[in-house]
Parts: sequence; structure tokens; C-alpha cells
Amino acid sequence: ICTSLSDHLCTFLYYHLYTAKLLYEEHKMERMNADYTRVSTIEQALEGYSLDFQKEQISKYRDLYLNDNQSQFKLYEDDGTSAKNLNRKNIKKLIEDIKQYKIGKVIVYSLDRLTRSVKDLIHLIDLFEYYDVELISIREKVETKTAMGRFFMMIIILIAEWERETISERTRTRMHQAMQSGLYIFGNPPFGFDVVDKKLVPNKYEIEIVTLIFNMYYFDKYSAYGISAYLSTLTGKQFTWNRMRKILSNKIYIGDYENKNLYIENYIEPQISSDLFDRTQDMLASRSDHDSFTYLFRNVCFDTNGYRLKLSSTTKISSGITYLYYKDKANQLINQKYIEDQVVDDINDFMNRKYKGLVMNRVRE
Repeated sequence: ICTSLSDHLCTFLYYHLYTAKLLYEEHKMERMNADYTRVSTIEQALEGYSLDFQKEQISKYRDLYLNDNQSQFKLYEDDGTSAKNLNRKNIKKLIEDIKQYKIGKVIVYSLDRLTRSVKDLIHLIDLFEYYDVELISIREKVETKTAMGRFFMMIIILIAEWERETISERTRTRMHQAMQSGLYIFGNPPFGFDVVDKKLVPNKYEIEIVTLIFNMYYFDKYSAYGISAYLSTLTGKQFTWNRMRKILSNKIYIGDYENKNLYIENYIEPQISSDLFDRTQDMLASRSDHDSFTYLFRNVCFDTNGYRLKLSSTTKISSGITYLYYKDKANQLINQKYIEDQVVDDINDFMNRKYKGLVMNRVRE
């Protein structure tokens, strides 16, 4: 390059390139080792992945194999956190220090301590490569300085991610089986119940409040805001609008359990009648987004078993047209236009049969 540039400019470029190299080497010499440890549960700690065990293994590795100038090290420890993502306090701190060129090597006992996600591992490897940081995993005996090392690391983390997902599926299956047998294992009980011997048992005082909430909302036509204000004053405890809506729409009060993955009918003894609950759901719907629509057959449509059909609607994005439906217990949708056509046909048939003869007789007269 310098053959086509002036001597002054060449000297300037050499000086700054040499200075940058010295600064880089100096920065590199000053960088520390990062020891990263993580444990997610007490069970893992008891089974051999304790934080102390990991620190001991990393310390032994440093003493045996790291004879370079990186004698200083810094410990980053995440206790009681999952590796399914990077939303962890000290892994974030480690990444921040790497970006500030404070870290030269990251040492972990095993890759699943660092992450169990392929996506996150790829992100971390790219980060380490960009900032010239070496990743060392003791148990798998792999590192990121070679293409083969990175390849084997990807294979290992794929297996770890599969294992995590398999464990999650098994855990969900066991929890669902426990729920099917009548046990309650999903954290705090809903309002109105206590957990006794892992089963939901009605709390007499709170169930009376639940009954009062349904009666005030449906029969006395109080709003959720009005009920929450009344109960907050009456009990001295905070009852929010959102809490009222959750209570009024929770099927646990008619004996059914429901979450996004599981539905169990007759899970416990009902505390509210199904009829009152269904009517309340219709009222909740009619007081919200359905108020702007004209449901011609609101509260008068039932299935063959006497179940009151619920209101529903969908809006076609391309045209902006809203279609109104009535939904049965199996979530089957019936278009309002279909019901309307059937009713009109029935009325026409009735009119023809009953009055056609009378009209014709009058005409003849």
C-alpha cells in the first residue's frame, strides 16, 4: 500500500497500526478467566451438580492446564435458575464483561451449565469468537478454538436441549396424571379454596364471598368495579377489577379445572350452579366487546341438552366484516345468519299454513 502513498502518510499508518496492536496485546494480557457455575434446583444440587462441586472441578482444571498469564479469575454464579434462556443475572454480567474485553477464557464444568438452548449457544459462540474469548467445557472436553470443537459442542447442546424438552414433557405428564387423580399441584389455590393433603378444600368464608360476587354481578347487575370496591370496603382486603373478572370466569367454581393444557370435568364438588355460571359468562361477554354487535338470539339459543349457547365473533381482516356466532359446549360455532335464515323460513311456513287459506277465502268473497 505504501508504495503509492507518501512517506509521511505511511509513517502515520504504521504508527497507528502498531499502537493498536500493542493496545490489543496489552488488553489481551490483562484479561481474566471467567468461571461460570449454575444450578437450577435443589434436586440437581443433591445429585452432584452443586455449585461447590462445579467450582472445585474448574479450580482443578485451572491448576492443571492453564499455565498462561491469565492467572486471575472471576466467578460468575447463577443459583436456582434454568438454562432454557439467557435471562439470568450473572450470565448477563459475564456477557457485559466480555464486551468490555475483561474476559479471555470462559470455563464451565459442562455445557448444560451455560445453556441448554442451541439458539443461545450459537449466539454465545459468535460472541466469544468476535471478542476473541475461548470457551472450555471440562466434562465434554471441548473448546471453541477449532472448527471440530465447535461442531462437537453443537451436537452436545442439541442432545442437552432434547433432554430438557423430554424432562419437561415427562414432568407435565406426571402433573396431569396427579391432577386427574384429584390432587392439586399448581401453586396457590384459587380464591375460595385451601389446599389440604394436596387437594382443594372449600374455604367456607371465602366461598360465601364468591357466591356473593356471582349474585351481585348477575342478579343485582353490579359491575366488576362496583363489586371490587364494595368487597374492599367490607373486608379490608384488596379486590381489584381484574380479580373479579378472574373469579367470575373461573370454572373451578362449577367443579371443573381448566388451564391452557388441561381440562378436567367434575374435578371437585361445584360451589356455583352451572346455570348461574353460564348466564354470568353471557353477561360478561355482553358487557364487553359484544355490546357493539346485535345478537338477535342472545340468551334464547340452547342445544338439545339445554345448554345455553355462548356468544362469539370473528372479524375478517381483509374486509373488516364481523361475523357473529353462537358457540355450543363443544366449541362448535353456528353462524347467526344461518339461524336467522332458519327462523325466517319457519315463520314463512307458519304464515303460509295458517293464514294462506284465510286470505284466499277473503279474496274469493
